[in-house]
Amino acid sequence: MTPQELATLRPRKRTLVLALVVSALIFVLLLLMEEREVLLTTLGDADITYIAFAVLADILVIVLVTWRWHVLLERQGVRVPFAPELDMVAGSIALNNVLPSGRIAGDLVRPILLEKGFGVRKRQGYASVFVDKAFDFGFAFLLTTVFLAYLAVSRGLVGWYVVAVSIVPLLVLVAVVRNLDLLEGIALGRLGREHREVVEDVFIELRTLLHDPSTLTVCVLCTILSIVFLTIRTWFILAGLGVENVGMVVCCMIAILETMLSSVPITPGGLGFVEGGLVTFTAVLDIARGPTFTVVDRFISYWLRTVFGLSLLGRFSNKWT
Repeated sequence: MTPQELATLRPRKRTLVLALVVSALIFVLLLLMEEREVLLTTLGDADITYIAFAVLADILVIVLVTWRWHVLLERQGVRVPFAPELDMVAGSIALNNVLPSGRIAGDLVRPILLEKGFGVRKRQGYASVFVDKAFDFGFAFLLTTVFLAYLAVSRGLVGWYVVAVSIVPLLVLVAVVRNLDLLEGIALGRLGREHREVVEDVFIELRTLLHDPSTLTVCVLCTILSIVFLTIRTWFILAGLGVENVGMVVCCMIAILETMLSSVPITPGGLGFVEGGLVTFTAVLDIARGPTFTVVDRFISYWLRTVFGLSLLGRFSNKWT
């Protein structure tokens, strides 16, 4: 790969530096929200073992997402070793953290890397990536409804509101699955010729996947397990900071909220939205050490993911292209 081609796959240095500086400033503001003595005591007394397990849980999330894509590629007849697939997925997550794309622009690098490293057609690569992301967005949609229903019940709202929030989105998702032909027609009517072939491939993959229960089951399980490990990561961070009596349901809601806010296509990786949302939500639920928790959580989900992903992306460029 030439330096010119490689440059197109990486974020501009100015964009990367700006995103990291903004993240650092947000961290400083969060630190200032806690009393200095309390903050230093909390961080000093943090159980490093729990924090290490939180980092491990986050790595397992990336591994599960990579395995889901691996299964989708194999169903297409594409045989790629797992290690470079992990490099590509981790790299795309890092790029999503530094690009204001709502967790999608970085993933569009994967088909380019597939073609450069293994000669896979871009059309085929794009189809696999869009189907892979369909699981993320589909479950994010469902989890958002679960979060809203939980919020309503916790605030004392019951009755038809909770039923509507819980059932209507599920019916919408079922309607989408049952009307793929209509959605494809709408998409093809709005896109130029250069994008139509990719859209056609995506919908072909979606239809065949719905009639392949074994692959569909594996992909769904990988997605569910990734949510489970995000929940576990949250629990480990809180436990490491000495915050007790926080159940797994609340930890799951925190993980869902972070997933939702990090998808906001305004700032890189949801910067500002995630931090503000986590501090507010933990305050509403009377969870102690909310700002400190947010600092540690974002250190793992933003800083470590970005550094880890960019390093693996560099390894891929050096080894496989």
